[in-house]
Amino acid sequence: MSPTCALTGFVSIHDVMPEVLEEVQRLVAWLRQRSVAPITLLIVPGRSWQSHQLDLLRDLLADGAVLAGHGWLHTAVSTRTIGHRLHAATLSRDVAEHLSRTPEQVVALIRCCAAWFPASRLPSPELYVPPAWAMGVPDRLLSDHGFRWFERLGSVYDSRRRRRCWLPLIGFETDTQLRAMVVRCWNRLDLSVASTARRTVRIALHPHDLQLRLAGQIEPALRRCARFVDVRHAVEW
Repeated sequence: MSPTCALTGFVSIHDVMPEVLEEVQRLVAWLRQRSVAPITLLIVPGRSWQSHQLDLLRDLLADGAVLAGHGWLHTAVSTRTIGHRLHAATLSRDVAEHLSRTPEQVVALIRCCAAWFPASRLPSPELYVPPAWAMGVPDRLLSDHGFRWFERLGSVYDSRRRRRCWLPLIGFETDTQLRAMVVRCWNRLDLSVASTARRTVRIALHPHDLQLRLAGQIEPALRRCARFVDVRHAVEW
């Protein structure tokens, strides 16, 4: 095996909602052409899902995709706190819907997300990823809400074992030159760390990434991986 193809990758597509299903389908097809599987789809439940769109999710599941919860509306209701305003300015813009909420409101949002899947006749996911990885509550509040795994910017938390696993993360959603420069440096660092530490690397994709500034870096990153896994097999202790 080549040393440039020695990583294990956990590939997810964020922001899966009715408005971008065509782009998601194209991205899934592009990944499958490159033998990437499994692919985890991060579903935003609170949007206006139609029956034919839910059928499309079932078709993707039948072809081997894995579902995960991804917030509720993927839009912040407000940016009241200073921390939220800084987060929005530097990373999340208006999508970190957990922030500026009380812990009780965050827990309620997570539970609503979990309940949507069986109500929509879809399998209940084990993974929850808050929009922009902004959880907004401590790990001790992430139990018994319908999910086992909770992904943050730097780690994945196992609520059953009450342990965090640090996993490197790379992404490609960059619509400005400054963001592209920052994300490029971040990716280079985390790929190097993943290779040195022999950790699974999380590869976070978004529906429009193939049209954005770092599109040319996605395939080389995938080629660094000898195999791909779901979250259960990505977590290492």
